[in-house]
Amino acid sequence: LYLEVGETVPEWNSEDWAQAKRKASVVVEKDLVQNSLSIQERKKELDSARSISSVLGKPPEAEKGKKRSREEISSSVAKKKQRNPKSFLGHRVAKYFPGAEEGDEEVLYFGTIDYISNHDDDEVWWHVQYDDDDQEDWDESDLRKGIKLYARHKDEDTKDDPV
Repeated sequence: LYLEVGETVPEWNSEDWAQAKRKASVVVEKDLVQNSLSIQERKKELDSARSISSVLGKPPEAEKGKKRSREEISSSVAKKKQRNPKSFLGHRVAKYFPGAEEGDEEVLYFGTIDYISNHDDDEVWWHVQYDDDDQEDWDESDLRKGIKLYARHKDEDTKDDPV
């Protein structure tokens, strides 16, 4: 090939050739490790997104990418609002709380939705029992945030049998 393009053939002894191949192998190995780490991180992100969409609901595969009319969008929003509040019972959730002292980092706590209640006729509240025996009631906004946060951090959950 060198002769075809008018260059001189480099003088390589077997040791030089082997050393060059070792250097190239190290570079390729580093690239593969980096790509593998990137792929694993992206897979983790996608698994979290799938987990979130399975809990919060997603459009059927046939509907993806299809332009929807205003009526279809209104109908979809109405269906989401009609979702059965009991369907979230037993789900694991997460929430950040302030650290014990001023300047401490926030601490992530995990809990389980164990029952629902209506404090007034219009709004449903989900009761969260935290693993440290604390508890509180969440509205729908808190619930969505808690489910999404849990999906991102579920590998940190130490509970033996999360739902």
